[in-house]
Amino acid sequence: MGYHLELSKYSLDYFKDMLINRNLIPSMMILRDDIDRRFKKLSGMGTNTMKELYDLLKTKKKAEVFAEKSGIDREYIIVLRRAVGSFITPPRKLSDYPFVDENLQKRLALLNLKTSIDLYRYFTNTPIEKASKELELDTERLIYLKKLIDVTRLRYVSPIIATTLVEGGYDSVKKIANIDKTTLYESFINTNKILKLYRGNIGRNDILFLIEDAKLFVSMDEGKIYSFK
Repeated sequence: MGYHLELSKYSLDYFKDMLINRNLIPSMMILRDDIDRRFKKLSGMGTNTMKELYDLLKTKKKAEVFAEKSGIDREYIIVLRRAVGSFITPPRKLSDYPFVDENLQKRLALLNLKTSIDLYRYFTNTPIEKASKELELDTERLIYLKKLIDVTRLRYVSPIIATTLVEGGYDSVKKIANIDKTTLYESFINTNKILKLYRGNIGRNDILFLIEDAKLFVSMDEGKIYSFK
């Protein structure tokens, strides 16, 4: 299990199939344009995995240089950079979780735990009894915190969205992967009506996006590669 998808395990062809077959946000729909020809060029330049593509396009400058070298439209490469880079979920500040009050923040800081990635790694390597003692949390509250961090692994899931999902009972990536979008959407909306945490707008397609990402993570955690075909 990892906080991010292990991009080195996913081939360039897999990424292409993902872009063709799964839900995309509107700004990334351009990636389907002439995709076979463009990905053939990427492959011809020695790019075989999503990790290699991510490394090639890691910075805007690298992406612009690569666009010129490859002959692929700059606009396409910039959007492609955003798409592959989105799988490297950013660290979330622990102070942004409603559950993490000032006292817990101080205890976390003493262990140099400041972000969701720090805490995920801590939970991975620390027995629950030791973590409970060090963080001064009972088992129930500790498990709740672990659930928040697990759900936060999904792309675009902020501490507020994670809290709303967990409070609605969808408290693991696995649960999110195994539910239909209508049920999850209604749970999120109804939970947020009570908690009033999330002030943005979330649609059914946004929920489908979460579910599809969750399926990827569950497959990775089980040592498999999920197929969207």
